[in-house]
Amino acid sequence: MDHRIRAATEVLAVQWHYASQGRSLAAAALAGARRFVEWDHYPRGDHVDAASGARFYYHAHPAEERAEGEHGHFHLFVPAPGEPGAIAHLVGISLDAQGLPLRLFTTNHWVTGDAWRDAGTLAALLPGFTLRARGPLAPVARWLTAMVALYDDVIVDLLQERDRRLAAGAAALEDRTLHIVSQRPVSLPDRLGRLEALRISPEEDNHVLCV
Repeated sequence: MDHRIRAATEVLAVQWHYASQGRSLAAAALAGARRFVEWDHYPRGDHVDAASGARFYYHAHPAEERAEGEHGHFHLFVPAPGEPGAIAHLVGISLDAQGLPLRLFTTNHWVTGDAWRDAGTLAALLPGFTLRARGPLAPVARWLTAMVALYDDVIVDLLQERDRRLAAGAAALEDRTLHIVSQRPVSLPDRLGRLEALRISPEEDNHVLCV
């Protein structure tokens, strides 16, 4: 649980950083762009951590395709084990206009066209997941790194559910009617409250967090 408490501290620090400036994480995710154009990637060309190989971008679908209250969402990727230069989709994180997370989700293979890796392979990479950036995107990269640590158990559950739903194989992976394969709503206040309760009651440390 300690890693989640550290991650929660980082998430809150970044949220406060933007709030104290009268800005939001959602605005910061646009990487200085003056217009938010549907489907465009922010930053342009995506951000790649030169050391870890992890990458992310932020974008939005047309309004009629967005989840309720969603401003846009991040897509996070990791280097695909066993295939140099290839990447695998790890998780998506939706934000509202205030920059607060709304949900975590996984996508079907055709959506991002990356290298496919099963839940077990991706779960093994979670403890080492790191995104770094310089300049204006540095706090965003820190926030994303911390969010993965804070919700690592939820991400594993989502990946396992994704694999179960796509167990039919190649046809399921290319099913254009199936975009979001698994998703969970998230609430930072609820998650932080649960962590605080567990910190006070260590004997409950083995309970699964589900908020």
